[in-house]
Amino acid sequence: MNSKIRDYCLNILSKRDYTEYELRKKLKKKFENKNFDEIVSYLKSYGYIDDEKFLNNFTLNKFKAGYGQYYIQHKLFEKGIRVSLEKIVEIISEEYDIEEKIKEILKKKGIMKNTSELAVKKRYFDFLLRRGFDTNSIHKVMQEVLKNESNFYQ
Repeated sequence: MNSKIRDYCLNILSKRDYTEYELRKKLKKKFENKNFDEIVSYLKSYGYIDDEKFLNNFTLNKFKAGYGQYYIQHKLFEKGIRVSLEKIVEIISEEYDIEEKIKEILKKKGIMKNTSELAVKKRYFDFLLRRGFDTNSIHKVMQEVLKNESNFYQ
């Protein structure tokens, strides 16, 4: 095993977690025409690369930051992790309630205050949709908020 490659990997992994796919991509850029199976096996054996742990941490961190399951799935796919929406929802549901998070986002943004215009409500709906939340949850929460608008901001 090349110690230069190992030291490089340990250095970048000390700054943040990487998926196996991301690490291989980074190594191919830095060290051309090399086989990285040995170093990746070494890093996995010591727990420096763990895609399952990355999946859990990334999912919960992005959800806490206000992103929904579709956005999270897309970002994980970009990082080389293919995962079902059901698995993402399962990870999130162990610690959080998706509908409560949508309410929290609406409250934080001051959304729905005196919003009788359809265009304004659509804008907030679209905002949540772009954040990766599913349409059913958004509809359900927005209907609930509209019914109890006077109590929502207290």
